[in-house]
Amino acid sequence: MALVLRRMIDMAFTKFVFFACFSTFVEGAELGIKPLTDCPTYVDEGASLSCSCKSPRPGISADISWPGHSDNPQLTLANIPRGDDGKNFTCQMVFNGQITEVVHTIHLAYGPSDIYISGPSEFVSDGTRKMTLTCETGDVNPAPMYKWIGVTCDTGNTYRTCSYTPKPDVHNGKTVTCKAVNPSSHAVMSDTAHFTMNISYKSAVVDFTANGNRHTTTVSEETPLVFSCAANGRPAPNLTIHRLDSDFPLLSSSGTQEIVYQNGSIRCLDAGTYICSAENGFPNPSSRTIDVSVTCGSGHSFFDAGMRMKLIIGGGAFGGLVLIVVVIMIICRHRCEYLVFDRRYERPPPRRDEDEENPYTGLNVHPTPPELPPRRENYELQQIAIDENLYDELQLGQEQKPKKRSILCPNRKKKKKSRVNRDS
Repeated sequence: MALVLRRMIDMAFTKFVFFACFSTFVEGAELGIKPLTDCPTYVDEGASLSCSCKSPRPGISADISWPGHSDNPQLTLANIPRGDDGKNFTCQMVFNGQITEVVHTIHLAYGPSDIYISGPSEFVSDGTRKMTLTCETGDVNPAPMYKWIGVTCDTGNTYRTCSYTPKPDVHNGKTVTCKAVNPSSHAVMSDTAHFTMNISYKSAVVDFTANGNRHTTTVSEETPLVFSCAANGRPAPNLTIHRLDSDFPLLSSSGTQEIVYQNGSIRCLDAGTYICSAENGFPNPSSRTIDVSVTCGSGHSFFDAGMRMKLIIGGGAFGGLVLIVVVIMIICRHRCEYLVFDRRYERPPPRRDEDEENPYTGLNVHPTPPELPPRRENYELQQIAIDENLYDELQLGQEQKPKKRSILCPNRKKKKKSRVNRDS
C-alpha cells in the first residue's frame, strides 16, 4: 500500500514539472513574445538619442541587446546626421534559447528652412477678385503646420495655401506673415516668411471741398475761394480741377493724391459747377462736383455763369438769324419790284399790217387761240393785258415769250379781263 502511494506521488510530480517546462517554452517561443522599445519615432537632426529595449513581462529573465550597436538593452546615439533618416535599428531578445526581434526605424526631424510666400507681385483688384498666397518651404521633415498672420483666409489660417478677397484701400501695402512649424521637432523648429501686397486699383475721389464745404457753397464777390481735392488709387492718379462747362483745367497734377487750388478774388462770372476728376489708367474716371454761388456787390446771387453765357450767345445767334431773314426779304422785295418794272416797260409785240386780210372780220365769233407751247419748269406765261386794240394779234395766236421768274417772288394771280363779243 505504501509502495503504491509513493509511485502515485512520483508520477504527479513528474507531470507538474513537464507541464511547467512546456508552458514556458510555448510562451517564450511558440507564442512569439517580442521585446518592447521606448525609442521616439522622430529625432531632431544633429541631436542625440538614448532609448532602451525590454521584455514585455517583468517576470521573464531574457538576454536583450542591440546587435551592432549595443550588447545591452540601452541604445545610445550621438549627433545623428540627416543621412541616418530612415535607418533601422534591431532590438533582440533571447529567452530559453529562442530569439525574438523588433525593428525600430529612426526618422529625423529637420526644417523648415528657406521659407517664402509665393503670390502675385502686382495684383489688380476691382474689390471682388480673390488673391491666392502659398507658403513655400525648403527642406522639411515631416510636413510642417502652417499659420497665417495678418489676413483671414477663406478656408482657415492653418493651410499651406491662403485665398481671400483683399480690400484695395485697406490691404494695399500691408504685410502678411506665414509661419511654418515642424510638428515633430523637440526643439520647436519653425520659420516665418513675409509678403507685402502691392494692389493696383481704380482711383476714386474721396473728398472735394470748396472753402471746406462739400456739394455746394456760397461766397461773396472779391473774396478767396479754395478748392481741395483728395483721391486714392494705385498707381497714384492724375487729379484735375476745372469748371463743368470748360475743358480748360484750373489745376492739374499727376502722380499725387491731393491738390489744392486757390482763387484769391472770386468774381460773379466765376459762379458755376466745378468738378474734380481722378484718373489712373482704369476705365470710367472718378469725379465729384461742387456748386459755387457768388453773391455780387448788388446783393444778387449768381449761379452758373456758364449757362448765362450760353443764353447770351444763343440770343445773339437768334438775333443774327432774324437779321439774315430781314435782309433776304428786302432783297426779294427789290427783285420783285424790278421784275414788275421790267414787265411794265416791255416793248409790245409788232402789229400786223392793217392791209392784211383778216379772215375773222365781220364774224361774231371768238377765235380759238392756237395751242400754247409746253411750259418749262420755273417759267410761266407772262400776263397779257387784253384790250380792243390787241384783238387782231390774238386772232393770229401771237404771244409774248415767257419771262424767267425769280423763285423769291410771291406768286401773282393772273387777272382775266372779259371781253364783250362784238358784232361784226
